[in-house]
Amino acid sequence: MSSLATVAQLESWLGREFDSEVAAQQALDVASDTIRSYCGHSISQILNDTVVLDGTGTNTLLLPAAPVNGIDSIEVNGEALESTDYKYSKKGWVRRVDGLKFPTTPGSIEIIYNHGFATIPKDIVGVVLSFASRALDGSANVKQETIGSYSVTYGDTASVLRADEKAVLDIYKVVV
Repeated sequence: MSSLATVAQLESWLGREFDSEVAAQQALDVASDTIRSYCGHSISQILNDTVVLDGTGTNTLLLPAAPVNGIDSIEVNGEALESTDYKYSKKGWVRRVDGLKFPTTPGSIEIIYNHGFATIPKDIVGVVLSFASRALDGSANVKQETIGSYSVTYGDTASVLRADEKAVLDIYKVVV
């Protein structure tokens, strides 16, 4: 899957060009994968994605990725629902409006739908660029730094999302 930001955007963010784009692209890929993992879905637009879900025994389901841009089809136990039998929200909720409930049988519901962003929101791009910048300059591992009588303390070597970045991304998470 492609990065959520480009090397050109990272160069503009940092105010410098890279001699080799390989490290920059790798940092963007790691940042993008970390953000996708945190949010629980691809974020990027995916058309005609097929998911097989377990039934809930209720008239609602939550799709595993958002925003939902359209549903092509829903099959329950191999039988297609009419588009008038359900409604959906951008946040990923599907509600049957035909008076029936989804069965509780595992794997009984197949949905083909379109989701994600054709253009990545600027706040997500900002988090990607911030994360990738820290990974490139090594500051991701600095836990504490003192300038007078220079002192530095390194934390965990794994790059992690900061609390302020998580706060930005929380609105894009799919919560089950």
